[in-house]
Amino acid sequence: AAELAQPDGKTIIDLYCGAGTIGLTMADRAKNIIGVEIVESAVINANENAKLNNSENVRFICGDAGQATDTLIAEGIKADVVIVDEMSMVDIFLAYHLFKSINDGTRVIIVGDSDQLPAVGAGDILNDLILSREVTTIKLKQIHRQAATSTIINLAHSVNEGRIPEDIGIMQHDRKLIKCDDDTIIPLS
Repeated sequence: AAELAQPDGKTIIDLYCGAGTIGLTMADRAKNIIGVEIVESAVINANENAKLNNSENVRFICGDAGQATDTLIAEGIKADVVIVDEMSMVDIFLAYHLFKSINDGTRVIIVGDSDQLPAVGAGDILNDLILSREVTTIKLKQIHRQAATSTIINLAHSVNEGRIPEDIGIMQHDRKLIKCDDDTIIPLS
């Protein structure tokens, strides 16, 4: 994200920032980083991460991204870069309001996993953007979120390759398959 953001001397707004990991990687080069996250415990962790990294140009806001963006606009803060993470969960209505609120010339970095389920609401914005070939796309091949001993990594690769792993039914230390009969599955209608 930092390579695309070109953060030197810029104001960066990191929407859905979680514990602040993406924004904090750019804090030493950016003018300031403003992270927005609705989960209070994640904002507490983000502030702790900022302290651990001696990042004094970072501010985290706990709240809805739309409302926080309105507050930042009212404060006169103009973003040079906006990071949106996790875009696969953004529906068409949220995408409309998000893109409408971004000023011309603002660089937008969209982070997402096209292999995740799309948003609960209407639209599959991330995949539509990727398929349009109108935006620069980088596909990561290495999973960083799980521990080296995680069986989830191999399972994810198998599923993405269309294979069912031989050990799918064997309980692992970090995952298990819950078997159920067809009549217990509630069909989507």
